[in-house]
Amino acid sequence: MRRSWVIALSLLLAQGIAGQAHAQQLGAGLRTGVSLSDFQNDLVKFGTRVGFAFGGFAELRFAPWFALLPELQFVGKGSDNEIPSQTAFFGGDASQTTQELASADVTINYLELLVPIALTLPLHGPLEPRLYVGPTLALELSCRVAYRSGDLLRQSGCAEESTEIGMGFVETQSFDFGVVLGGGVDIAAGPGAVTADIRYTLGLTNINADAGGELALHNRDLQILVGYAVRLSE
Repeated sequence: MRRSWVIALSLLLAQGIAGQAHAQQLGAGLRTGVSLSDFQNDLVKFGTRVGFAFGGFAELRFAPWFALLPELQFVGKGSDNEIPSQTAFFGGDASQTTQELASADVTINYLELLVPIALTLPLHGPLEPRLYVGPTLALELSCRVAYRSGDLLRQSGCAEESTEIGMGFVETQSFDFGVVLGGGVDIAAGPGAVTADIRYTLGLTNINADAGGELALHNRDLQILVGYAVRLSE
C-alpha cells in the first residue's frame, strides 16, 4: 500500500513539473506558523511537540481552478514525552533521580520540499479557498534529545552515546519521504493576498534507522500557517 502511494505521488510530481512551462500565472510568497508534531507508532504513544515552520512558496497556475504550489520550508518536528523518573539517571548516579516525572524531548529539524497540486474555487470577492495534496521530501538538518528530571537537564544527539545519559533516542534516517494534505484561503490585500493554511503531513519513511517493523517511527505534523503572496505575472 505504501509503495503504491510513493509511485502515485512521484508520477504526480513529474506531471506537475513537466507542465510548468504552460503556467498562465506565476506567484510567490512567504509563510510561517506553528508545527504540532509527534511520531506514529502502533505500540508506543508519543507526546506532541510544539515547533516552528517558515518557508517560501511559488504558485504556478494553469487554470482559474488548478495550480501547482512548490514550497521549501524549515520545520521543527519531534515529540515531547514523559517517562518514569527512575529511568532518568544522570552521571550513572541513581540518587540524582527524583519522584517527579521526567521527560525526553526530541527535536528534529528538517529542510522540507513540498510539491502539492491545488484545486481552487474562484469567487467574486476577496476570498479564494483551496484544497491541496502532494508529495514531500525532507532532509534532516539536526536531531537532539533533551532529558529532564527535576532541575537536572542533559542533552545529546539523537544517536549519541553519552557517559551521562547513556544512549540517546535513535539513529534517524537522513531523508523522509511523505505526503501533505491541506487547505487554505487567500484574502486579497494590497498588491497581493494574505494566506491562511492548515495542513497535515505524514512521513512514509521509517526514520528509525536501527529498527525494522518492531519500532517503526513515522513523522506526523499538523501546521497552522499565515503568510503573504504576490502575483509575479498574469
